[in-house]
Amino acid sequence: MTVTSTTDVVLSGTTTVSTTTSTTYIVLATGTLDIASGGAVSGATAIGPGSTMLIESGGTATNSAIVGAVQFDYGSATGTVVSNGGVQHVYQGGTANDTTVATGGFQDVWQATVTNTTLSGYQQVLVGGLATGTVVVSGGDEYVGTGGTTDGTVITANGLQYVDAGATANGTQVDGAGFQYVLGTATNTQVNSSGFQEVAGTSSNTTVSSGAAQLVVLNGTATGTTVQAGGFQAVVNAAVNDTALSGSLQVLAGGTSTNTVIAAGGNEYIGAGGSANGTVVNAGALQYVDSGGASTGTIVDGGLQFVAGTASGTTVNSGGEVDVGSGGVANNTQLSAGSEYVYAGGTAQGIDFTGSSGTLYTQNTSGLTGEVSNFAVGDTIDFLNTSVTSSSFDGSTLTLAVAGTNYTYQFTGTEAGTTLNVGSDGHGGTAVTLALLAQASASLVPGSDGGPIVSSDQTPTAPTLTHAAT
Repeated sequence: MTVTSTTDVVLSGTTTVSTTTSTTYIVLATGTLDIASGGAVSGATAIGPGSTMLIESGGTATNSAIVGAVQFDYGSATGTVVSNGGVQHVYQGGTANDTTVATGGFQDVWQATVTNTTLSGYQQVLVGGLATGTVVVSGGDEYVGTGGTTDGTVITANGLQYVDAGATANGTQVDGAGFQYVLGTATNTQVNSSGFQEVAGTSSNTTVSSGAAQLVVLNGTATGTTVQAGGFQAVVNAAVNDTALSGSLQVLAGGTSTNTVIAAGGNEYIGAGGSANGTVVNAGALQYVDSGGASTGTIVDGGLQFVAGTASGTTVNSGGEVDVGSGGVANNTQLSAGSEYVYAGGTAQGIDFTGSSGTLYTQNTSGLTGEVSNFAVGDTIDFLNTSVTSSSFDGSTLTLAVAGTNYTYQFTGTEAGTTLNVGSDGHGGTAVTLALLAQASASLVPGSDGGPIVSSDQTPTAPTLTHAAT
């Protein structure tokens, strides 16, 4: 049997198709092709303003071309090409698969689903709409409105995804020179080299690759971001939480970072008006607290914290170091091990030697204020390039005479059974340390007369102890 296909031109009025047909339809201005339930049309073309293709629920259109015309899809459309200002409306249960929206074209999704759209034009995903697998190519623009959702969008060079308040974008991939702007919610975004994500809403579990960036602004929140080596994250008047940082993080005015973990090679910069809470600085990593910046509860676990602003409650573990620069203040550092180095003009305001073998270095005698707590054998306070002419310690107050001026330091919780020593550090400075008290004892060994080895008219003398800590 030979099937003969025909071409039907719809110039005006409405042509309705309710069965499968091989007829090729061309719809011109003021004409309407209505593909009703049960109807199936392939290769139809609608051309120019005023021409319409309507796909009702249960109807199917395949490989249609919408050239400056309009397609309303309440049924199923596959392989549609929308160009020259054409519009595809996918509404109320309709589906559209493998649509190509050329520059100047428009796809509108409302209470419906579109899959694998290639977008050089404009796509709008509104309430109840779902767009899966959209590829936004150069100049393309995907807008996700309140109640709309996208899954797996890929944004290529110069493409844009705009996620408005109340909208959700899942699993977006932002490639070179692509851009994602988030006022709503973005999850599991992958930002690749030269890609950019800006968050003024909420993002979670974003991965920022080398050469890519995430900017969190305007009270936005980013949680669980992974910044790979060479990647960049910045926060201004917003918050980032639980960042895993191998690249760079800048916390600027009004910005906060909480529970950032910095791996080797990573760095966190806290600028004026920024703050960081609970950062962990691992070996080979850096936290830099600039003038006007603040950190609280940092754990330096083998890395380096440099303080030109204010750092409070830092804990320094083995191999870790805190450097306090001019104008910087380190409040109540917990020196479990490692070291704290106070440069001229910097201040260590209270230090707690919570572990063993902690060392505080200070270039100035005025660099140490507040209480020195839990000083123990193995800990050291080194006054660099400082010559002490005399010293005294009454168990709570250490007094050092330097160049005719007395400096006092308050100690609390000093290890019992020790003596405090003040002596040369071997490099032109003065070291303060503790040593265990010498124990004096007399052995009573029976002599030939059965008496003690010490003559009865002599009394054993204990060694003289200085600066005893009680």
